[in-house]
Amino acid sequence: MIQKFWNSYWPGLLWTIASFILLILPGSSFPQNNWFGEIYLDKWIHLFLFSVFIITWSLAWQKLPMPQQRKIALKLFLSGILFGVIMEVVQHYWVPGRSFEIKDILSDAFGCFIGWLVVTNHLKRSKKERPL
Repeated sequence: MIQKFWNSYWPGLLWTIASFILLILPGSSFPQNNWFGEIYLDKWIHLFLFSVFIITWSLAWQKLPMPQQRKIALKLFLSGILFGVIMEVVQHYWVPGRSFEIKDILSDAFGCFIGWLVVTNHLKRSKKERPL
């Protein structure tokens, strides 16, 4: 039962919904402590959200042949970046106290890249472990 859950679309869908909710919270919902800005906590959160976005969505395609998984990983990477750009536009126009930030998009893209690296590295390792 648990294995079936992890091999479905549910982890990616739930993570996307959770990320969407976090990304549309008004600016007033966040603490205004100065040290958050000093450690770039916002950027680290974006990086984490988008790396896990790639990893959770890739779980749905684990059973496909290796070449298809690689293509899907690349499409997920590009989709993640597009999702990040769209969310920045949504924040700018529809979320009070939030704005469009290029640094957030870069952090999202880097998070997608890290997620993509994790997925492709896993694919390489699982290919080595499979018998010929």
